[in-house]
Amino acid sequence: MTSLTDYTLNFNKNMKVSFNGGNLSSDTGLLIPRSFDESLGLSQLINTSFPKNANRCHSTADVIRQLIYTTIAGYHADDESDHLRLDPVFTQILGKKALASQPTISRCLNHFDTKMLQKLDHLLLDFVEKAYAVNQPEYVVGYSTKLT
Repeated sequence: MTSLTDYTLNFNKNMKVSFNGGNLSSDTGLLIPRSFDESLGLSQLINTSFPKNANRCHSTADVIRQLIYTTIAGYHADDESDHLRLDPVFTQILGKKALASQPTISRCLNHFDTKMLQKLDHLLLDFVEKAYAVNQPEYVVGYSTKLT
């Protein structure tokens, strides 16, 4: 009988894919979106748009990234973050010892004002430009909204 050997991932040498049990997670499908993030620099754009505050354990950028990955994984409610705080895949993908709790996420989102939403809007436009630089679509159908 043959078995698969352990191997590490390029974006995080601390993460190892193994088939021996240990710390288990059902969210290994997030490795592909994380690789996509790395290749297009989404996390870097988020960190640039929302600089870290030295006094906080979970910055606005950390919370935004966490919400992106939990949403991709199908966890749409904030309170699910409490169950994922120590999940081995989430902690490695996000580069944190523990994820933000539901109260931390709620406090962060409650501080979003018009200026923060405009920053997020510009971040998304920058990300779309980066993605289009890789593969320009023939045409784009969309709409525009104006923040007041």
